[in-house]
Amino acid sequence: LTTKNIMQFEGSTQSRSWIFSEESLRLCRKQAVSVKGIEKGKLARKFASGFHLRSRDADNQKQQQTDTISPRSLSILDQDTLVRFHAHQIQTLVGPAAILPELRRSDLALTTAVTLFRRFYLSNSTTEVSPRKMAAACAFFASKLEEERVEIEILSDATALVQKRIRSSSLCRRELAAVSISDIEAYETILMEGVNYEFICHHPHASIGYLVRDVADFLFEQKHPSLDVDPSNKNGSRFDCGVREHASEFLNRAMQVLDRVNVFSDAMFLFAPGHIAFAIVAIVVESAEEEGFLGDIMQDYLVTRYPLQSEEEVLEYTRTVSRVIALLVNNTHMDLRPRIDQTVRQVVAKRAEQLHHVLCLAREFHNDVTKNVVDSRKRQRSVPDADFTPPRGMPNRKMVTPTY
Repeated sequence: LTTKNIMQFEGSTQSRSWIFSEESLRLCRKQAVSVKGIEKGKLARKFASGFHLRSRDADNQKQQQTDTISPRSLSILDQDTLVRFHAHQIQTLVGPAAILPELRRSDLALTTAVTLFRRFYLSNSTTEVSPRKMAAACAFFASKLEEERVEIEILSDATALVQKRIRSSSLCRRELAAVSISDIEAYETILMEGVNYEFICHHPHASIGYLVRDVADFLFEQKHPSLDVDPSNKNGSRFDCGVREHASEFLNRAMQVLDRVNVFSDAMFLFAPGHIAFAIVAIVVESAEEEGFLGDIMQDYLVTRYPLQSEEEVLEYTRTVSRVIALLVNNTHMDLRPRIDQTVRQVVAKRAEQLHHVLCLAREFHNDVTKNVVDSRKRQRSVPDADFTPPRGMPNRKMVTPTY
């Protein structure tokens, strides 16, 4: 929220290259699953970096819209489902909930890994680059970026342990296969090229921490009826304890929402971290039933805390935050609003069915690719055998000229 933080983001590669409009983001994903493959001599495609700037050109947009999706590749929706699935699984490899204690790092390392993973697949297809190996590489690379390095051997062991624990589903066992140390190292290089060597990631964590504390203080100052601590004794320990208690509760809920935002929402590609942070705190403090509008509490907070800002600036900020709230609240994967027409069991069953469908498609595509590679090798070996006379002293038998 400080001027320094805003300037750092505005001048960063994230602001210049990785903030899209909704239309440019859709076109970018369409091109990622198009028939065009990775260029010869390249490890990965990287057109997503700065794509929104190039897509403003009408001719470029027209060319992108003519790109067709290969019948042998996943659709945009299927690829997005698979990317979110693997992004969600990164939490088992690094972060506070990692499967091995040696891999448990901060939320910041986990969020950076998820961000890099999702950036990479804005340019590349999951049918061309293994998402499981890329997820492990992102976890390893993010730990180094955030100076919370993990041992690559332990990370590889964690992928094997995850696969071992998945016994009920053959699809998940194949999709969440163990990743070797050599694969993690190789895919780390692919990751760097796929994100155009732009690694800096700005996250809403710091802004949320500041906002939660300040909003809690504001609510006590305004004697808000939802809080049960008497604000008349501001010098007493009871008041300070009450502020800390409610701020801690708000912070925990906000971080839970942020974890879902990073995996299931496109907010990181559409809005600045400060706007996302304010929207998340508004959702936590107020209600998710506002249908995308900033509530009275947070509007009063804006006017009271930032009196030097003009009315137009506050109004513009409110509109932007309201768009973020609408995006998050209306996201069916976020579960921020209570469902009236469906039970939790029905929602879970529907999502499991969708994921099973996508995993089946991914397996079929993998089997087709494997079959084509085997058939190609058979054709190479089917050339006529060449006879030639063996050297003196060797058995007089037919010898085959190797062709590979």
